[in-house]
Amino acid sequence: MAIKEISEPLKAMLDKDELRIVTREDGAGTTLIKNWVLAWLHSGNKSKMLALFDKDAAGNLAAGELKENHLYKKQNSKSNVRVIQLEPSEEIIELYRAKLHMPYEVEHLLSTEVWDKAIKKRYVTPRNSNELLEAYKGNLSRDKSVDSILEEKIIESRIRETIANYNPHEDKKIDFCNMVVQIYQEDSIKDIFKGFQKTIGKIEQFFC
Repeated sequence: MAIKEISEPLKAMLDKDELRIVTREDGAGTTLIKNWVLAWLHSGNKSKMLALFDKDAAGNLAAGELKENHLYKKQNSKSNVRVIQLEPSEEIIELYRAKLHMPYEVEHLLSTEVWDKAIKKRYVTPRNSNELLEAYKGNLSRDKSVDSILEEKIIESRIRETIANYNPHEDKKIDFCNMVVQIYQEDSIKDIFKGFQKTIGKIEQFFC
């Protein structure tokens, strides 16, 4: 949906069956995608393949391992296989400015209005204290709690109360996705995919 909304060239390729997208909802988890990339590299397939990973622990590990693979490294500048990770939305960049380097998944690129609905439907789970403490790259005084740091550093409450504090619930990702489809079809929230622009720009650059 986001690609068709943001990129006309990629939409045209999808409409002509020149491009195929396989997502987590199709059963393509991090490990499976990593194995597909390795198989593609070993096969010598000349068709283009782009693997997109979340910017979380699992995604960082998979992307790092693939980029260190000797077959991936020996590709030239016109490589047929590309491994990238999600680019940050403006909201996530705001977290970076606050020295909060939060791990994020594709759902975190959705608008905070979508997250408000997901929280009400309990499609999310709170980030734990260890994750939040690890994300904070500033000096931490002993008298400060995690909550007080978030309150102090994140000026915009809409960010603090959504993507900064929550992750998508692992068992509710399909429900989360279905909710986004419904919102998009009803056009009940505007610009829900604005946070995907940088990521889709990179995808477009590779395929077009």
